[in-house]
Amino acid sequence: MSPPRFQVGEAVFLPSAGLGRVVHYAGREASGKPGPLTPGAPPAFYVVEVEDAVALVPVDQPESLRAPVEVETAAQMLEVLRGAPPPPPSTEPVLERGKKVVHSGTPMEHAQLLRELYALPVPLSESIASGLAFISGLVLPEIASVLKLDVADLVSEMRHRYPAAQDAVDRQALLRFRPR
Repeated sequence: MSPPRFQVGEAVFLPSAGLGRVVHYAGREASGKPGPLTPGAPPAFYVVEVEDAVALVPVDQPESLRAPVEVETAAQMLEVLRGAPPPPPSTEPVLERGKKVVHSGTPMEHAQLLRELYALPVPLSESIASGLAFISGLVLPEIASVLKLDVADLVSEMRHRYPAAQDAVDRQALLRFRPR
C-alpha cells in the first residue's frame, strides 16, 4: 500500500465532486471495506469532505484525487471563462463529451467545456442545465479558492455575463420545486 500523498487538512480536488479537504484517514477491514484506522497501520482511504458530502477515496488510486491547480493555471482557466467561446473540439454531442471531460479531462478542459456551455442559446434543456450546473460547481470554486476570490462573486459574474449560466440556475431552482 502506498503512503498517503495528501495530508489531513490539505485541499484536494475530487473529479466527481469538486474541491474538498482531507479531514481524516481510514483503514481497511478484513472484508475490504473502510474501517477505523489502526494505530501504526498505513491509511487505506482518505476521508474527504466536499461541501455537504463525505467521500472515502482509496490512497492507492492516485487518479481519484489531485491537488488544486496552481495560481497560473487558475488564472488561465478564468481567462478562458471570460474569453470568446472556443470552437467545439469535436462533433460528439456536448453531453457525451462533457461526461468524458468531467471524469478524465484536465482542469483547463473543464474550463473550456464550461465556457462552451455558457455560449449555448437559452432556454437550455434540463439535461444541459443540469450539466452546466454540475461543471460550474467543479470549476468555479476551485478557481475562486486558488485565486482567493469570493466564489459567490465569481458565480454572480458568470450569471450576469452569460444568459445560459442564469438559465441553468433558474432551471435547477424550478426542478427542486417541481411536483413528482
